[in-house]
Amino acid sequence: MDDNRLAVACVFLALAGIALLVIAVREAKPLAVEISDLDAGGAGKLVEVSGFVSSVSESGGNFFIKICSTGCVKAVVFKKLAEEMRQYSIDLSLLKNGQVITVTGTVAEYAGGIEVVALDRGSVELSGRSG
Repeated sequence: MDDNRLAVACVFLALAGIALLVIAVREAKPLAVEISDLDAGGAGKLVEVSGFVSSVSESGGNFFIKICSTGCVKAVVFKKLAEEMRQYSIDLSLLKNGQVITVTGTVAEYAGGIEVVALDRGSVELSGRSG
């Protein structure tokens, strides 16, 4: 009887812990950072970067947006997400140099550089054109 109670308690606590983790992830707010402050030590962190579009390229449906302000960083939007964005929010192929942009995503290191990988269709916001 005591073993059954212990097992039930363990399952309950495990499920409660998982529920708390799900809530914490959903409520996680990105850290607004200057592009010049990004480095490999921030890999995996949720960040928000803003600047102007310096260049946009597309390869295989994936978009690579060079964003500059206090430095420059590449924002990456993978094909599936780019298609979802096109349907619901923004067509990345219409981005123009000079547009002010904010990207929310996770910091990643790739091929010796730092990138911000967009997470969802709300990860890219346009604010207008730079002067």
